[in-house]
Amino acid sequence: MPAQLKIIHKIWIQKFYERHAVLLGMVFYVMFFLVNSSEIIGFHFNLIVAVLSSFKLLLLVFGIWALYQIKTIFFFEECLSLPQNAFLKKFELLSRGNQFLFYGYSLLLAYMPVFIYSAVMVVIAFRYHLYLTGWSMLGFQVGIISLGAWRLLHTINSCTPSIFRIPSFRWKLPKPFPFFYIGLLVHRFKITFLLTKIFSVLCILGFMQLPVDHYEPRLAWLGFTFGFSGHYVILYEWRKFEDRNLFFSRALPLAIHSRFVMLGMAYAFLLLPEWGVMIAQGLGIEDAAVGWLMGISFLLFIHGTSYRSALDSEQLMQNMLGLFLITFLMVLSQLSLPFSLLLVAVAAWRFRKNFDGYQPADFLI
Repeated sequence: MPAQLKIIHKIWIQKFYERHAVLLGMVFYVMFFLVNSSEIIGFHFNLIVAVLSSFKLLLLVFGIWALYQIKTIFFFEECLSLPQNAFLKKFELLSRGNQFLFYGYSLLLAYMPVFIYSAVMVVIAFRYHLYLTGWSMLGFQVGIISLGAWRLLHTINSCTPSIFRIPSFRWKLPKPFPFFYIGLLVHRFKITFLLTKIFSVLCILGFMQLPVDHYEPRLAWLGFTFGFSGHYVILYEWRKFEDRNLFFSRALPLAIHSRFVMLGMAYAFLLLPEWGVMIAQGLGIEDAAVGWLMGISFLLFIHGTSYRSALDSEQLMQNMLGLFLITFLMVLSQLSLPFSLLLVAVAAWRFRKNFDGYQPADFLI
């Protein structure tokens, strides 16, 4: 294997799957383990036929695929920006053609879960003589991988600022404490924030497109369960922000319950767009509020649990995956509201129990 491919596997592909293990694990579990093994083939066949037969569903699937690819590209560029990975700029010494192939290969490996499933969809499309749909899916896959490879080629070989930069917004007035967290996203993690919100909204819209013959709020709640579980990166960055930049706040004369309420306000503001989307899609205000509360309680619980020991990304992922499965089952069992209230109470208890005794690893001597 060429040395370049070994570097790609180690620096890009392995790290990509480690970072997104929770999200991919949740999707895989729901798609293949919540369905009876005897019915799984029929379930996926019917799902694929439904997508191929509906132009709106097909566009929604294209949007999710594109979002996945965009997230992959920005992850690779994030790796390039790290000081310890500065040697990756040496790829510019290769010919443009070889670079394009290497970057396309990298994106294809990261895209493999989607590519395998989409290949099955293409086969079924051709089997049912839906040639235009099949060729459009093939063209779309080739197109987004090629555009991604071109984007990486441009990034590595150019010193000019990215053409996709999002402007920063400065709030000159004094910020309330909860907005310290929001400000971190607006100033330093704009792309992560934008992609997370797009993913979350698409999950809600996708589940609410499923055909039912009666009003069913659980569809929106199931979609939102995927959405707020996809906020793992934001939660992790907020916790790092607390350890590195907000450690001084522990000396402020604030009661534990006040800190918990302010943190809840930060998560409530973070999930406000999804609440609006659910209402705009016809969900009742009360039912949308239940979903909103479920998301806030979920993130508060994980946040409070992370104070038990030094911040560990793998442990955080495992906690989120386990709670996601429980939350998903609670929604299916029509226990969303009592479960959310219980989760808020347990999150407050965990926060009170763990916060005072927590010491970030960076501060240990």
